[in-house]
Amino acid sequence: RLIRRQRQMCIRDSLYSIKEAENTFLKELEKWISVYPDKLIFKWELYKIYRQKGFVDKAIEMFVSVVLQEPNILKTTYWEKLRFYDKEFTERVVNFLLIHISQKPSNPIDLAKYGSIAMQLGDFETAEFYLFSSNEQLPNLSRVWFNLACIYERKGLVDKAYQYNRMGRVTAQGIFTGNDLSLIHI
Repeated sequence: RLIRRQRQMCIRDSLYSIKEAENTFLKELEKWISVYPDKLIFKWELYKIYRQKGFVDKAIEMFVSVVLQEPNILKTTYWEKLRFYDKEFTERVVNFLLIHISQKPSNPIDLAKYGSIAMQLGDFETAEFYLFSSNEQLPNLSRVWFNLACIYERKGLVDKAYQYNRMGRVTAQGIFTGNDLSLIHI
C-alpha cells in the first residue's frame, strides 16, 4: 500500500508539474505575441493550444487574427476540414471576419487582404471594392490581380479574367513572362 501511495503521489506531482509547465508556456506565448504581433507562427501555436484546451472564444479570436494576417489560410485543406468537422466554430469565425472586413482599412496591403478574405467568403462585391481600392494605391500587387481574375472568372467574364490574370503574371514576373503569347505583338 505504501508503494502504491508513493507511486500515485509521484504521478500526481508529475501531472501537476506538466500542467504548470503548460500554463507557463501559454503565458510566455501570449507575451511573445504582444511583443511580436507579426509573427504568425506564435499566433498559430496559441490558436492550437486554445483550441486543444477548449478555450473556444480565445481560439476563435486567435484564428481570426491569423486569417487577417494571412488570408490564404482560408484556401487550405485545414480550413476545409475544419468547416466540415466543426461547423459551429467556423460559422463564428466567418461572422467575426465579416465584422472585421466591414470596417474599411486605409492602407493598400490591408485592403488587398480584406478583399481576399471577402472573395473567399463569397462576398464578391466587397472583394472587388477592396481589391480595386488596393489596386488604385498600389497597382504592383500581383495577388490583387489574380484575385480579381478569380472573381471575374466566377462571374463568367472570361476576357476580363484573362486580362487580370495577365496583369497578375506581369506584376509577379515582369513583362517577359515565358508563356505570355500576347506579348509577341508588342
